[in-house]
Amino acid sequence: MLASKSMQYAVRIVTGLLCFVSIWGTLGCAGSHSSAGASVAPAPDARVYRAFGMTVERPAGWQFETVNTEAKNETIIALAGPPAADGSPRVEIARRALAPEDRWSTPESLLKAVVTEHMQRYENFERLEANQETDVAGYPAAALRVRFREEQLDGTSQERAGTLYIVVHEKQIWFVRCLAGRSDVADAACAQILKGIHLDAP
Repeated sequence: MLASKSMQYAVRIVTGLLCFVSIWGTLGCAGSHSSAGASVAPAPDARVYRAFGMTVERPAGWQFETVNTEAKNETIIALAGPPAADGSPRVEIARRALAPEDRWSTPESLLKAVVTEHMQRYENFERLEANQETDVAGYPAAALRVRFREEQLDGTSQERAGTLYIVVHEKQIWFVRCLAGRSDVADAACAQILKGIHLDAP
């Protein structure tokens, strides 16, 4: 049963983060990128995960999950929160090198491309407020609170709410999705994870 649940989580991560991976067709491709910065996938109860200058700490009660995306040279990591009847909180993180043609783009303009993909892919997609300028680990970022319905493996759909973040860190972009069954649960979860994200100085 535990192995089956882990596989379901992995499939859900791929489905959700395909939105992020697919935006590079719009934003431009940065070309091949060495995977030398990649880290070995952490154990579910590892204290930290580190790759490409990013370190994320695992809060107590959470578990790491990883998906291998070497073919596209992205790093994807996810953290699953404690079980909840209306949808466990989860935070998903993806990375892409910043394409030369996008080096003058703002986090907000990059976020718009992600939002467009979410609008096309997810049912009942709603913006809960306007895009917000913010920072993550001291680097410029844009955030948007959203709500939508996400299809599950059994064919049903579940409401998900939370915040999407785009962070520009040197010559790369990080995308963070903080989601749960309710926005207040997602907010609390995201605050925990964002507090534990560290990006290397240039």
